[in-house]
Amino acid sequence: MSQTLRPDPLTPGRWVWTYPRTTAVVAAMGFALCAMLALGLSTVFAWLVAILTAQGKAVTLVDLLSCVMLGVSAAIVCLLANHTARNLAGRWRGSIAVTGTHAELDLAAHRSLIHAPPRVTTRLALTEIEAIQTRLESYRTLGMGQIQRSYRLRLHDGNHILLFEQRALGTNQASADMDELAQALSQRMGVPLLDLGMVEGRIGFLGIIGGEAAAWNTSPLSEERERAMWRRAALTGALPAMFILATLILRAFF
Repeated sequence: MSQTLRPDPLTPGRWVWTYPRTTAVVAAMGFALCAMLALGLSTVFAWLVAILTAQGKAVTLVDLLSCVMLGVSAAIVCLLANHTARNLAGRWRGSIAVTGTHAELDLAAHRSLIHAPPRVTTRLALTEIEAIQTRLESYRTLGMGQIQRSYRLRLHDGNHILLFEQRALGTNQASADMDELAQALSQRMGVPLLDLGMVEGRIGFLGIIGGEAAAWNTSPLSEERERAMWRRAALTGALPAMFILATLILRAFF
């Protein structure tokens, strides 16, 4: 579902966008699931360590390997829970309002997980805004790929404010389309919407730690490289469906 500006019924001439609550609810459900898994695995890991410590010399290599594997799994799920908590914080609130002379921004921290922007609450004169910039950002990890689109304000004084992003492009898990909103903001603010092409960033470990977006002055990828990234993202998005299909086939014949 695309996002756009809508007229404020209480203030004529004021146009408003607010972050949809449905995305916040989905993010909250994801965080709750990860938090419960993290708590459960951490509890089992602590219980296993206590048992192995009590056994002393009776501990086998298999016991140690099991403990290490469980500890690593618990650590990864804890990192994932922290990732979903930041995602929830970024989706819980957010609004942009535009009048004939000013833009009012109330943007949550972590509205982008890869850029990690701070919270912004400000009121800008439209004459302070130079342009809205957008670009595609591609990331690779373990042979898979993902693409997102980021949008930011460029101000005349050289500062920038990240507005929002659209994630999981090229798949059926893509988040809400933000292009219509960006076009509406460009029109209402009277500034150009500049497309900077596609760049490639660093995704880090499983996309949850160590990621880094490319600098905004990075040269865009070639058309051939961009097509390859779109193919990789489409394949990555199809993997869950392929896994489910393979599971059903195995269940049917075995």
